[in-house]
Amino acid sequence: MNRKKTLITWAILLAVEAAIVLLVAGFELSSRGGGTAPLMQSLSDGFFAASVLVIGCGLLVCIQEAGNFYGIQFLFHTLTRRFFPNRERADSKTTYFDYCLEKRERRAAEGKSPAKAAMLLSGLGCLALAVLFTALFYRLS
Repeated sequence: MNRKKTLITWAILLAVEAAIVLLVAGFELSSRGGGTAPLMQSLSDGFFAASVLVIGCGLLVCIQEAGNFYGIQFLFHTLTRRFFPNRERADSKTTYFDYCLEKRERRAAEGKSPAKAAMLLSGLGCLALAVLFTALFYRLS
């Protein structure tokens, strides 16, 4: 099951990256002339945009897994309980300490997520491809 989850994570991530690259490169090619050099420049820009977005999201996942967003999550949890009352939820008042303990226990029970490593590695791969296409662009220019 864990291997299947990892493969699905990688497949979705690579599909999102491919969509970003195609959107950026397609937009830039429509505004530039044809030829090999503009194609290399557009592909470089597309892979760079994908790498920045994926690495940025990967870093946010790292920060979130470390527990640095628990305060913001607890705020929304409390606001939801306050404005959308429910009998089951109204009976149990949760403190911030208890909320953090629940989150840590839930994360430990779920196990390690493959998303963080996949995002960082595929983002670095896109960054390497962006550098490669930039070098090809300058060689052709």
